Amino acid sequence: MFDSLQKLDNKEFEANPDLALMLIPDITIFVNLWLTIGAFAAMQPNYAKMNHMGQGFKTVCTDLIKLFNNNPRWKSIEFNLREAANVSVALTVLKVGNEKFIGDICDIIRMKINDEAEP
Repeated sequence: MFDSLQKLDNKEFEANPDLALMLIPDITIFVNLWLTIGAFAAMQPNYAKMNHMGQGFKTVCTDLIKLFNNNPRWKSIEFNLREAANVSVALTVLKVGNEKFIGDICDIIRMKINDEAEP
């Protein structure tokens, strides 16, 4: 399925800014990808007994984390509280162990809660 994908260098996005709009999902699609993959993972046979997900799930999660960290279209601070919470739910369902990414999502949630708590 992913055989035809080609990696683009950031220089190509700088030279052609419209590529980011065409090739990189917006935040809503990004969050929905996490939730969809999480729902699919939870339907796997013997899900409750698994300590970790299979290689296919790990590969997609790794790619989504790379997209979060290295995309030219949006910044993580653009997430709202609901979107960040939904990603955290998917991380739990998918049994993702990337502590840096989990910490980044927690930081977003903490920041958004503090923003909403301020008068």
